[in-house]
Amino acid sequence: MKQNVLNTSERGERIETIRDQATELERGSSAFRTSARKVKRKMCVSNMKWGIAVAVVVILIIIIVAVCKFAPRTLRHGQLLTDLSTAVKKTHP
Repeated sequence: MKQNVLNTSERGERIETIRDQATELERGSSAFRTSARKVKRKMCVSNMKWGIAVAVVVILIIIIVAVCKFAPRTLRHGQLLTDLSTAVKKTHP
């Protein structure tokens, strides 16, 4: 009988300890969830910034290549100005 009472009281203490541990785990998990959400948002913003930067660089490269490829040859070599100046000289003596 005494043994049963001792076992019951020990069991009650263990249950109380487990409840305390569960409460602490809940608090810790809540804090972890909050900090994980903040880190996730921060990384998402960082990844978005890098993506935008890469897209801008790629677009600039495409524009530069397109201008170099499709611009008239006189524009590429700077001869447009000399051609215009000689044309003006011929028309206006």
